[in-house]
Amino acid sequence: NDKDTRSEGRTYLAYIPLYQGKFGKALEVLDDGIVADRMEEAEGTWNAYKHRLKAKIYYEKKNLNLALKEQEKFMEIYHRVYPYEIAFGQPTYVLLLAENKEFEKAEQVAKSLRKAIVEKDTSQMYFYWYAVGCIELAKGNLEASLVDFKKAAKDVPIFMMHYMLARVYL
Repeated sequence: NDKDTRSEGRTYLAYIPLYQGKFGKALEVLDDGIVADRMEEAEGTWNAYKHRLKAKIYYEKKNLNLALKEQEKFMEIYHRVYPYEIAFGQPTYVLLLAENKEFEKAEQVAKSLRKAIVEKDTSQMYFYWYAVGCIELAKGNLEASLVDFKKAAKDVPIFMMHYMLARVYL
């Protein structure tokens, strides 16, 4: 549909300044896109991705509070569009919580993620191992995080799983 295509285009427009290292401009483009999505009532998948991208930018800018807020908004919208998805951003949410030293909440989210995976699709257990690896890494427990990230990366061709394992080795 046309409004989804426009929403998608507005998401990709943010990559131009982002690739140029202009995080502030990328955030402006995303904010403008979010407003346009709201006006067109296109608050679906691509609107969610705008919030996810904002979370990643704020993470890189070391603003974990804003990153958390945007990740929560991403998860809210994404879950509304895809209620059957198990993880829908939770592993990244755990990473942000853990790096923000909100360990109790991070552990609660990881525990609920594990429960959902066990109940619905155990083939996605790597998301759980990634989440607990992020918690252990943020706590400074390198050996425990190494074990978790090895489990997460085993037989899974997902970049972030291997990247986090590499971070621990480094």
